[in-house]
Amino acid sequence: MVLTLGVAQALAQPRTPPALLSARQDLQQCIIRNAGFASAHAEATRDTVADYAARQCEKAYVRTVTRRKLMDATQARVEVNTIAYQLTEKILSR
Repeated sequence: MVLTLGVAQALAQPRTPPALLSARQDLQQCIIRNAGFASAHAEATRDTVADYAARQCEKAYVRTVTRRKLMDATQARVEVNTIAYQLTEKILSR
């Protein structure tokens, strides 16, 4: 039985667990809501908006992914900050 290159690559790549995808989607929605709120202030900068959104969403995300044993707390905090800065950049660049 011969596998094509595309099928072999698809099988070789690790899949993201559905629980992690769901948690990330919830995190993104939380960050978007909080970034929108923070960006309405006159003194808002990209950094302050991203930091505010990350701070508001971090606790729930870290609790969710560590309880489900999807990643450790340090890795989850890094992911929250990374996603917060990426989404804030998209929101404020428009």
